[in-house]
Amino acid sequence: MAFSVSESTVIIQFLVDTDSVQPNSTTGVYVVDNTTASNEGGTTLNTTCTSGTFIAWEVVPVRPCNGNTVSINSIGTSTAWGPDGQPETASDNPNAYAGQAQGTPSTTAYGYSATLVVDQGGSTITIPLTGLQLTITNS
Repeated sequence: MAFSVSESTVIIQFLVDTDSVQPNSTTGVYVVDNTTASNEGGTTLNTTCTSGTFIAWEVVPVRPCNGNTVSINSIGTSTAWGPDGQPETASDNPNAYAGQAQGTPSTTAYGYSATLVVDQGGSTITIPLTGLQLTITNS
């Protein structure tokens, strides 16, 4: 099932300082969203939404003029996505991912991961983010 950024009401952004990132490290990565999330600005963002919410993930280079590029390689599997909500490349933006929260509402957050890739002029750096969370509420 293809999801789009335009239908998403929750937007999660990975801000990446492509000059300071290092292989297999979260240095230079800051995660924020448009909700009342906790842990914003770090790499363990806990986003809150209701079941059925469409979510988009975007990557934003902090210094886009330096020639480095950054992309989302994957948004990991999680029971938060339910049977049909697994995030994938967005249908309306090849540089973003989109999915749907279909998990059961709970006070316990669902964990998920993301993998970003930075190209520093021929040198590729993979950045694994493993501490991301999604709390699905009833309202």
